[in-house]
Amino acid sequence: MKPIFLLLAFSCTTAFGQITVDGSAGQNQVANNAPAVIVDPALTVTTSLTIPQFTVKITGFVSGDILAVQGSLPSGITSSYNSTTGQLAVTGNGTAAQYQAILRSVTFRTTSSATTSRTILFQAGDGLVQVYDGHYYRIINGSYTYATAKTAAAALSLFGWQGYLPTIMSTDENSFVFNTIGRGWLGASDEFSEVNAALGTNTFANQAASENRWYWVTGPEKGTQFSTGSTVISGRFAAWNGGEPNNSNGEHFAENVYPNNGSWNDAQGTNLNNALVEFYTPGTTVDIMHTRTIVMVATQLNIAAPIVPYQLQDAAVTVDPALTGYSVSTFTAARVTVSSGFKSGDALTFGGTLPSGLTGSYNSTTGVLTFSSSSAVSIADWQALFRTVKFSSSSNVVGNRTVTFSLGNQVAFSNGHFYEYVGTAATWDNAKTISEGRTYLGLQGYLVTITSADENEFIRQKLSADAWTGASDNFSYINSALGTTTYAAQTNSEGKWYWVTGPERGLQMTTANATAGNLPPVFGTTYNNWNLGEPNNSSSNEHAGSIYSGGTNPGKWNDLNGASTLGYVVEYGGMASDPLLQLTASRVIGINQVLPVHDLRFDIAGKSGNVELDWSTSAEENTKSFAVLHSTDGVSYEVLGNVKAAGNSSVTSSYNWVHQQPGSGIHYYKLAQSDIDGKVIYSEVRKISLTAGEFLLYPTISSASINVKLPASKGSIVILNASGVAVRNHVLSASVTSIQVSGLPAGVYFAELSASGHHQVFRFIKK
Repeated sequence: MKPIFLLLAFSCTTAFGQITVDGSAGQNQVANNAPAVIVDPALTVTTSLTIPQFTVKITGFVSGDILAVQGSLPSGITSSYNSTTGQLAVTGNGTAAQYQAILRSVTFRTTSSATTSRTILFQAGDGLVQVYDGHYYRIINGSYTYATAKTAAAALSLFGWQGYLPTIMSTDENSFVFNTIGRGWLGASDEFSEVNAALGTNTFANQAASENRWYWVTGPEKGTQFSTGSTVISGRFAAWNGGEPNNSNGEHFAENVYPNNGSWNDAQGTNLNNALVEFYTPGTTVDIMHTRTIVMVATQLNIAAPIVPYQLQDAAVTVDPALTGYSVSTFTAARVTVSSGFKSGDALTFGGTLPSGLTGSYNSTTGVLTFSSSSAVSIADWQALFRTVKFSSSSNVVGNRTVTFSLGNQVAFSNGHFYEYVGTAATWDNAKTISEGRTYLGLQGYLVTITSADENEFIRQKLSADAWTGASDNFSYINSALGTTTYAAQTNSEGKWYWVTGPERGLQMTTANATAGNLPPVFGTTYNNWNLGEPNNSSSNEHAGSIYSGGTNPGKWNDLNGASTLGYVVEYGGMASDPLLQLTASRVIGINQVLPVHDLRFDIAGKSGNVELDWSTSAEENTKSFAVLHSTDGVSYEVLGNVKAAGNSSVTSSYNWVHQQPGSGIHYYKLAQSDIDGKVIYSEVRKISLTAGEFLLYPTISSASINVKLPASKGSIVILNASGVAVRNHVLSASVTSIQVSGLPAGVYFAELSASGHHQVFRFIKK
């Protein structure tokens, strides 16, 4: 902020107008060649003054960029856009409310292929001023003497702020004025009458008395001496050129004319120069500018609506007949994938005549419709083709499906990321290095991270063999992912599995290895899908994560020696360095009911070691029975029993089954509904995890102690800080024990309880 030196013992109060222009802080985005977007629908204009004009400019303007005002304008206000300069002028006297409404309707679009960001500047006034440190500046080009320049500057105002020849308080301001505004007269003088007028007193009787005593004689700083000759007064600023001021032939007025960053010269007042103008009045607010960045999306796919309804075994339904695509690029391949909920019998088809050289085929095993072309295909042709894609299913399994459209030759999940299975065997280290060296349409590659059951299943379906993932409990990889030396050695990180690649790098999943026949204790609520008894660090050298492709536990995770060789999965998308691309668009196929059962609702709950299954239908036609199916691996199911169905009913029918003491671990349940004619349909799968007995921790917020309850008379507790480092370790000899935590620093902690081969992690806060 420029300092203000008050040398007068009196002041006068003047009423000044105020104006504030503000708006959204975040960025907006639009694709090249896409319909126009409103730049800032939240822009605000606040003032009681009449506004004569607003200017909207594009910084980074490219030919083809277009600004426009939507709707009709109030009487007396007009708008015009200069397609050569990228400037929109809105002119005519109006209120703040009128201009706010107009500016909120300003849209941007472009027909150019340039993908650089644009910045849109909304500026009250004629757009001729520039801002520095809350002050505004402009230039009046012409031939002005010092006196006429001073008069011309004073004749201008900016929403109540008076204009004046600039007063310069710092090197940065001096550089700004010279390089951004231009060369011209400054508000500095050693002429005795000018100085006396600025001081408001007859301090100097003649020129000899004031000679070389340089003062600011304009603006809020007028009356402030800043130098004696070239010697700057302490705490003040001057930028005299070498040998200046020298009073050659009666030079008593300052100008910033030297090319070395605007150094100053003293000049005769009759010299002709440009008039520089500064606007600022202390104690009032004039904030006339607001900017918003428009990020260009080089490629963008959009769906028209999120859900399309479908009845199983009905005729095919078009997935999205109004899908839109915009891109500055062409593509030789595309995919349409049943990316979530895929079931055997699901099918994707396409219609119309394909362009020459373009082929399409559907893989009923993976749920992927593949398009390939021998030459580049425009986004308009891909849009037309995608709009013909239809979904149908001969499956009996109820449950929504997600269909994802993607450009390029890799398959995409509904999160917008792409996945590539590489079958060439490599060690874990090499797989990580190779993955991070790959890119896909500008997206950075990395060894895959898995954060949901749907993503895990999607990846499993794409595997041809077991594959490496980006998981590890190796202390050096974890430290690198966290950006700090959290673990000093492998003994400290052992069993603490993290994602060490991709956007999730540094995300912890477990707090210890699993014991035989059990799952590992989970850190927080992070998704895990370890096989029973894994990770186990067999042979004391298994620190690399992998995923099974098949066998008895497809999709489950295992820890292996990283020196082994496997294929691997490369994931693309989600990195901060990635360009802004929307190469995918997903739509849900809503399969909420299937005849002859209407509105099947199915829930399970664990109670006292049992699992209670409750389901209901709103109506039934020719139904025979419901078979209750159970699995411990999610693959192989056994029939627990059968429940007679309502047959024909137009009212709600409710059913119940109790699975007595299935034991600890993860359990999967689904229903198989049989019709009188022999047709069978399946419900969605429900999953529940049971522990042997019950672990408890209370209170969860404490400054002194916590109580823990075990399902056995003996056990242990490990307390970890928020970084996953163990800070306490106790052996427990009673089922209920009080643990002192008063000595711990305040913060978030995790308590891992263990008893009888079972584990559970609780979060608590030490006050």
